[in-house]
Amino acid sequence: MSLLTLARRRTQIELLADVCERHRSARIALRGPGASPTTIETTLLALESDAIWVAWPSGESTQAAQPGCSAEVYFDHQGRKFAFTSRTCGRFQRTFDTLGERAALKLSLPTRIDHRQQRQSCRISLAALAPIQARLTSMLDADRELDCRLLNLSHGGIAAQAHWNTIESLAIGEVFWIEFDLPNVSERFEFAVRLAHRRRTEDRLRGIVGWAFCGGDDQMNNYDKLERISQAVASMQPEQPDANRPRAGTSKQSRAE
Repeated sequence: MSLLTLARRRTQIELLADVCERHRSARIALRGPGASPTTIETTLLALESDAIWVAWPSGESTQAAQPGCSAEVYFDHQGRKFAFTSRTCGRFQRTFDTLGERAALKLSLPTRIDHRQQRQSCRISLAALAPIQARLTSMLDADRELDCRLLNLSHGGIAAQAHWNTIESLAIGEVFWIEFDLPNVSERFEFAVRLAHRRRTEDRLRGIVGWAFCGGDDQMNNYDKLERISQAVASMQPEQPDANRPRAGTSKQSRAE
């Protein structure tokens, strides 16, 4: 298992532990062989090393709770929407430390949790700032490094500029770590990226390179870092003059005339 997967798994287990501790509401779509799809409104109750427990609504048929049914779980947390797919392990009467005895559905741990919230298209331009250099290190060969100048970032990846002789031999799909610093920001930002495309500039000396965020990386963590970068970049932008602000020596009356 890769370090990326391990880090992502740890983050998502922490998320599950938090929402279960807070007993977040959830909606579960249950589908089993020979049974009609069933949707239940429930509450996340507890996380264990091998399972998640959710409340089973009173009066609900137990047919959809039979072991082996597919369970699609949807929940909100801290203003975001999440979903994961699991399997039912059966319905039980179980005593929980803080909740007492409850009818509960046992679910297997999911392999991944997806972030469902559709965010507005985000593109963070760095054009107005002093050049920001980034260092890229190959994931397969730590001795293989190259430098580039960042142009912009988005939810899909990073656009950069680099000397053509350093990137022309790279294969599309190669995976790197990219890290960089922003002025007056103590945090160093790091992402896992793969080479998506490149094109040579008119001077033939440089190239524009597109780096896509790796799908196996923790996208929720990427979104958080992009939000912090966006806030930092916004604070560095020069203040724009207010077009509605009266110019010196100009009154509202004269402007109205």
